[in-house]
Amino acid sequence: DVGVKRKLDEADPIARLLGSLRRGDHILISGATSTGKTTLMNTLIRMLNPKLRIITVEDTSEISVPQPNHYHVLMNRSGQSNKMDYKGVVDLVVRSTPDIVMAGEISTKNAATIWELMRSGHGHFMTTIHAESVREALDTFITRIAHTSPGEVANRAEVAQMMRDKLRIIQMNRVDVPDPKNPGRTISVRRITD
Repeated sequence: DVGVKRKLDEADPIARLLGSLRRGDHILISGATSTGKTTLMNTLIRMLNPKLRIITVEDTSEISVPQPNHYHVLMNRSGQSNKMDYKGVVDLVVRSTPDIVMAGEISTKNAATIWELMRSGHGHFMTTIHAESVREALDTFITRIAHTSPGEVANRAEVAQMMRDKLRIIQMNRVDVPDPKNPGRTISVRRITD
């Protein structure tokens, strides 16, 4: 339980997001640079039950997990000093039986591993991706998987449908609106859609 009492209104994207968090859906947070993807993910993490077992996997330390029962795997981007590879990450996560798996931003190196872990039977997964729309998020995810595991995504349409069925995709956008305190200026706000 996220501990937030909010009426579940299907027209409210925040309520839908909180419902996904409560159910343990796989959440993919999509957005362009500096739209608040990681900030949103870190906010959602703070809403999770403190007793959950969490594993994070990332190549840049950005995920902040306050829950005491967590394990953090930090991958080396160059691959030169870390003996753990992404195949080893799959074995580690599957054996560790976490309640939630979280991954840093999807990249060409980790996309296939993230997709494999999302299909491994773990009930809850969160990650982010650089994309400007939900459709682009799916296409980018599939393209990044194809860089290292082209056979996994040979039928792009089928994989895209599997992703739509499996993922709650949250789209983050920056919107410029008039600044009520400074006429003639605008401020940038974040908007969540799904």
